[in-house]
Amino acid sequence: MKSIYEFYRDNDNLIICDKKRDPFPTEHYHSKVEIYYAVTDGLSVTLSGVTYNMKRDSFVFVDSFDVHSNSGSGEFINVIIPDMYFESYKKLRGGRTLRQKYFDDYASAKKVLSIITDLKDMTDRGDANFLQLEGIVKYLLGTIVSFTEFEEEKKERGDALKEILVFINDNYRTGITLDGISGKLGFNKHYVSHLLGRSLSENFNDYVNGLRIEYFVNNIDAEERIGKVAFDSGFSSMATFYRAFEKRFDCSPKKFVALKSRGITPPVKTQSGR
Repeated sequence: MKSIYEFYRDNDNLIICDKKRDPFPTEHYHSKVEIYYAVTDGLSVTLSGVTYNMKRDSFVFVDSFDVHSNSGSGEFINVIIPDMYFESYKKLRGGRTLRQKYFDDYASAKKVLSIITDLKDMTDRGDANFLQLEGIVKYLLGTIVSFTEFEEEKKERGDALKEILVFINDNYRTGITLDGISGKLGFNKHYVSHLLGRSLSENFNDYVNGLRIEYFVNNIDAEERIGKVAFDSGFSSMATFYRAFEKRFDCSPKKFVALKSRGITPPVKTQSGR
Protein backbone atom coordinates (compact mmCIF):
# COMPACT_ATOMS: atom_id res chain seq x y z
CA MET A 1 0.00 0.00 0.00
CA LYS A 2 1.36 3.43 -0.93
CA SER A 3 1.66 5.76 2.04
CA ILE A 4 0.29 9.31 1.96
CA TYR A 5 2.26 12.43 2.83
CA GLU A 6 -0.03 14.66 4.91
CA PHE A 7 0.90 18.12 3.64
CA TYR A 8 -2.16 19.62 5.35
CA ARG A 9 -0.85 18.18 8.64
CA ASP A 10 2.51 19.87 8.11
CA ASN A 11 0.93 23.14 7.00
CA ASP A 12 -0.17 24.33 10.44
CA ASN A 13 1.56 24.97 13.74
CA LEU A 14 -1.13 23.76 16.13
CA ILE A 15 -0.42 21.23 18.86
CA ILE A 16 -3.18 18.62 18.86
CA CYS A 17 -3.98 16.78 22.09
CA ASP A 18 -7.35 15.02 21.83
CA LYS A 19 -9.09 11.90 23.11
CA LYS A 20 -10.36 9.79 20.19
CA ARG A 21 -11.79 6.47 19.05
CA ASP A 22 -11.79 6.98 15.28
CA PRO A 23 -9.37 4.74 13.33
CA PHE A 24 -7.19 5.99 10.48
CA PRO A 25 -6.23 2.79 8.61
CA THR A 26 -4.48 4.54 5.69
CA GLU A 27 -0.70 4.59 5.98
CA HIS A 28 0.56 8.18 6.16
CA TYR A 29 3.45 10.30 7.43
CA HIS A 30 4.37 13.91 8.22
CA SER A 31 7.25 15.91 9.68
CA LYS A 32 5.57 16.23 13.09
CA VAL A 33 5.98 13.78 15.96
CA GLU A 34 2.93 11.96 17.23
CA ILE A 35 1.95 9.92 20.29
CA TYR A 36 -0.84 7.37 20.61
CA TYR A 37 -1.66 6.75 24.28
CA ALA A 38 -4.08 3.85 24.82
CA VAL A 39 -6.80 4.77 27.32
CA THR A 40 -8.47 1.37 26.85
CA ASP A 41 -7.58 -1.94 25.22
CA GLY A 42 -8.49 -2.40 21.56
CA LEU A 43 -6.20 0.04 19.73
CA SER A 44 -3.74 -1.21 17.11
CA VAL A 45 -1.03 1.02 15.66
CA THR A 46 1.07 0.00 12.68
CA LEU A 47 4.42 1.77 12.63
CA SER A 48 6.98 1.23 9.87
CA GLY A 49 5.37 -2.10 9.01
CA VAL A 50 5.14 -3.42 12.59
CA THR A 51 1.70 -3.68 14.23
CA TYR A 52 1.36 -3.11 17.97
CA ASN A 53 -1.83 -4.38 19.60
CA MET A 54 -1.81 -1.94 22.45
CA LYS A 55 -3.01 -2.63 25.96
CA ARG A 56 -4.45 -0.02 28.27
CA ASP A 57 -1.85 2.46 29.57
CA SER A 58 0.74 1.93 26.87
CA PHE A 59 1.87 4.30 24.14
CA VAL A 60 3.48 4.46 20.72
CA PHE A 61 5.85 7.24 19.70
CA VAL A 62 5.77 8.19 16.00
CA ASP A 63 8.85 10.12 14.90
CA SER A 64 9.05 12.54 11.97
CA PHE A 65 8.28 10.81 8.66
CA ASP A 66 7.57 7.41 10.25
CA VAL A 67 4.90 5.68 8.15
CA HIS A 68 1.97 4.81 10.43
CA SER A 69 -1.73 4.03 10.71
CA ASN A 70 -4.14 3.00 13.44
CA SER A 71 -7.15 0.70 13.66
CA GLY A 72 -9.48 -0.89 16.19
CA SER A 73 -12.10 0.49 18.54
CA GLY A 74 -9.98 1.39 21.54
CA GLU A 75 -10.04 4.87 23.03
CA PHE A 76 -6.77 6.78 22.86
CA ILE A 77 -5.20 10.17 23.37
CA ASN A 78 -3.65 11.49 20.18
CA VAL A 79 -0.85 14.04 20.52
CA ILE A 80 0.58 15.71 17.40
CA ILE A 81 3.41 18.21 17.80
CA PRO A 82 4.70 20.55 15.04
CA ASP A 83 8.45 20.61 14.44
CA MET A 84 8.74 24.26 15.48
CA TYR A 85 8.40 23.04 19.10
CA PHE A 86 11.07 20.31 19.06
CA GLU A 87 14.14 21.77 17.37
CA SER A 88 16.34 20.63 20.28
CA TYR A 89 15.04 17.06 19.91
CA LYS A 90 15.89 17.10 16.19
CA LYS A 91 19.43 18.24 17.01
CA LEU A 92 19.81 15.43 19.54
CA ARG A 93 18.33 12.84 17.18
CA GLY A 94 20.38 13.79 14.13
CA GLY A 95 20.06 11.07 11.49
CA ARG A 96 19.21 8.45 14.09
CA THR A 97 15.96 6.98 15.35
CA LEU A 98 14.73 5.67 18.70
CA ARG A 99 15.43 1.97 19.18
CA GLN A 100 12.09 1.45 20.95
CA LYS A 101 8.84 3.17 19.96
CA TYR A 102 6.20 1.07 21.73
CA PHE A 103 6.20 1.38 25.51
CA ASP A 104 4.00 -0.85 27.66
CA ASP A 105 5.74 -0.44 31.00
CA TYR A 106 3.06 0.89 33.36
CA ALA A 107 5.28 3.28 35.33
CA SER A 108 6.79 4.77 32.16
CA ALA A 109 3.39 5.15 30.53
CA LYS A 110 1.90 6.86 33.57
CA LYS A 111 4.80 9.31 33.67
CA VAL A 112 4.15 10.23 30.03
CA LEU A 113 0.39 10.44 30.65
CA SER A 114 0.97 12.96 33.43
CA ILE A 115 2.88 15.24 31.05
CA ILE A 116 0.32 14.76 28.27
CA THR A 117 -2.44 15.73 30.72
CA ASP A 118 -0.61 18.96 31.55
CA LEU A 119 -0.09 19.65 27.83
CA LYS A 120 -3.79 19.06 27.13
CA ASP A 121 -4.75 21.46 29.93
CA MET A 122 -2.52 24.13 28.36
CA THR A 123 -3.85 23.65 24.82
CA ASP A 124 -7.48 23.52 26.01
CA ARG A 125 -7.11 26.81 27.89
CA GLY A 126 -5.47 28.41 24.87
CA ASP A 127 -3.52 30.93 26.95
CA ALA A 128 -0.08 29.31 26.87
CA ASN A 129 2.69 31.16 25.04
CA PHE A 130 5.31 29.63 22.76
CA LEU A 131 7.96 29.28 25.48
CA GLN A 132 5.57 27.43 27.79
CA LEU A 133 4.51 25.03 25.04
CA GLU A 134 8.08 24.49 23.88
CA GLY A 135 9.14 23.80 27.46
CA ILE A 136 6.56 21.09 28.11
CA VAL A 137 7.24 19.51 24.70
CA LYS A 138 10.95 19.33 25.57
CA TYR A 139 10.09 17.67 28.88
CA LEU A 140 7.73 15.20 27.18
CA LEU A 141 10.19 14.18 24.46
CA GLY A 142 13.10 14.13 26.90
CA THR A 143 11.15 11.76 29.14
CA ILE A 144 10.44 9.41 26.23
CA VAL A 145 14.09 9.47 25.14
CA SER A 146 15.12 8.53 28.70
CA PHE A 147 13.24 5.22 28.34
CA THR A 148 15.31 4.01 25.38
CA GLU A 149 18.28 5.04 23.20
CA PHE A 150 19.01 6.17 19.67
CA GLU A 151 20.31 3.92 16.93
CA GLU A 152 21.36 4.54 13.34
CA GLU A 153 18.34 4.60 11.06
CA LYS A 154 18.19 1.89 8.42
CA LYS A 155 17.96 3.56 5.03
CA GLU A 156 15.55 1.79 2.73
CA ARG A 157 14.52 2.62 -0.82
CA GLY A 158 10.82 3.22 -0.35
CA ASP A 159 8.41 6.01 -1.05
CA ALA A 160 10.22 8.55 -3.25
CA LEU A 161 8.48 11.58 -1.76
CA LYS A 162 9.32 10.49 1.78
CA GLU A 163 12.97 10.00 0.84
CA ILE A 164 13.12 13.46 -0.73
CA LEU A 165 11.39 15.16 2.22
CA VAL A 166 13.65 13.49 4.77
CA PHE A 167 16.70 14.62 2.79
CA ILE A 168 15.39 18.20 2.61
CA ASN A 169 14.61 18.26 6.33
CA ASP A 170 18.13 17.03 7.11
CA ASN A 171 19.87 19.50 4.77
CA TYR A 172 17.77 22.68 4.47
CA ARG A 173 20.38 24.78 6.30
CA THR A 174 22.86 24.15 3.49
CA GLY A 175 22.67 25.56 -0.03
CA ILE A 176 20.28 22.80 -1.03
CA THR A 177 19.04 22.79 -4.65
CA LEU A 178 16.93 20.58 -6.87
CA ASP A 179 20.09 19.64 -8.77
CA GLY A 180 21.78 18.68 -5.52
CA ILE A 181 18.87 16.50 -4.42
CA SER A 182 18.74 14.83 -7.83
CA GLY A 183 22.46 14.09 -7.78
CA LYS A 184 22.46 12.80 -4.20
CA LEU A 185 19.34 10.64 -4.38
CA GLY A 186 19.45 9.65 -8.03
CA PHE A 187 16.09 11.15 -9.03
CA ASN A 188 15.51 13.23 -12.15
CA LYS A 189 15.42 16.96 -11.34
CA HIS A 190 12.11 17.52 -13.11
CA TYR A 191 10.59 14.48 -11.39
CA VAL A 192 11.60 15.89 -7.98
CA SER A 193 10.11 19.29 -8.85
CA HIS A 194 6.85 17.73 -10.10
CA LEU A 195 6.54 15.44 -7.07
CA LEU A 196 7.05 18.28 -4.60
CA GLY A 197 4.72 20.65 -6.45
CA ARG A 198 1.94 18.06 -6.62
CA SER A 199 2.24 16.98 -2.98
CA LEU A 200 3.09 20.22 -1.16
CA SER A 201 0.93 22.77 -2.98
CA GLU A 202 3.93 25.11 -2.89
CA ASN A 203 7.19 25.22 -4.82
CA PHE A 204 10.54 23.84 -3.72
CA ASN A 205 12.00 27.19 -2.67
CA ASP A 206 8.98 28.14 -0.56
CA TYR A 207 9.02 24.76 1.21
CA VAL A 208 12.74 24.96 2.01
CA ASN A 209 12.48 28.58 3.11
CA GLY A 210 9.58 27.62 5.37
CA LEU A 211 11.85 25.15 7.15
CA ARG A 212 14.51 27.83 7.45
CA ILE A 213 12.02 30.25 8.99
CA GLU A 214 11.06 27.57 11.53
CA TYR A 215 14.73 27.21 12.46
CA PHE A 216 15.06 30.97 12.76
CA VAL A 217 12.06 31.43 15.07
CA ASN A 218 13.27 28.61 17.31
CA ASN A 219 16.83 29.94 17.63
CA ILE A 220 16.50 33.73 17.67
CA ASP A 221 16.43 35.60 20.97
CA ALA A 222 17.16 39.11 22.20
CA GLU A 223 20.87 38.30 22.52
CA GLU A 224 21.29 37.11 18.92
CA ARG A 225 21.61 39.27 15.83
CA ILE A 226 18.82 38.71 13.32
CA GLY A 227 21.21 38.57 10.37
CA LYS A 228 23.44 35.95 11.97
CA VAL A 229 20.57 33.60 12.80
CA ALA A 230 19.02 34.15 9.36
CA PHE A 231 22.24 33.03 7.68
CA ASP A 232 22.65 30.18 10.17
CA SER A 233 19.16 29.07 9.13
CA GLY A 234 20.32 28.59 5.54
CA PHE A 235 19.32 31.86 3.86
CA SER A 236 21.84 33.19 1.36
CA SER A 237 20.59 36.80 1.49
CA MET A 238 18.64 39.01 3.87
CA ALA A 239 16.24 39.96 1.08
CA THR A 240 15.20 36.32 0.67
CA PHE A 241 14.90 35.97 4.44
CA TYR A 242 12.60 39.00 4.77
CA ARG A 243 10.37 37.81 1.91
CA ALA A 244 10.03 34.36 3.47
CA PHE A 245 9.40 35.81 6.93
CA GLU A 246 6.68 38.16 5.68
CA LYS A 247 4.82 35.22 4.13
CA ARG A 248 4.39 33.66 7.55
CA PHE A 249 4.19 36.41 10.15
CA ASP A 250 2.19 39.62 10.54
CA CYS A 251 5.10 41.45 12.10
CA SER A 252 8.72 42.29 11.34
CA PRO A 253 11.57 40.02 12.52
CA LYS A 254 12.59 42.73 15.00
CA LYS A 255 9.05 42.85 16.43
CA PHE A 256 8.98 39.05 16.50
CA VAL A 257 12.11 38.95 18.66
CA ALA A 258 10.68 41.56 21.03
CA LEU A 259 7.42 39.63 21.44
CA LYS A 260 9.17 36.29 21.89
CA SER A 261 11.50 37.70 24.55
CA ARG A 262 8.40 38.77 26.51
CA GLY A 263 6.81 35.33 26.18
CA ILE A 264 4.14 36.57 23.75
CA THR A 265 3.23 34.42 20.75
CA PRO A 266 3.87 36.49 17.58
CA PRO A 267 1.00 36.87 15.05
CA VAL A 268 1.06 34.19 12.36
CA LYS A 269 -0.51 34.66 8.93
CA THR A 270 -3.30 32.09 8.68
CA GLN A 271 -3.16 31.74 4.92
CA SER A 272 0.41 30.44 4.90
CA GLY A 273 3.03 28.95 7.13
CA ARG A 274 3.84 25.31 7.78
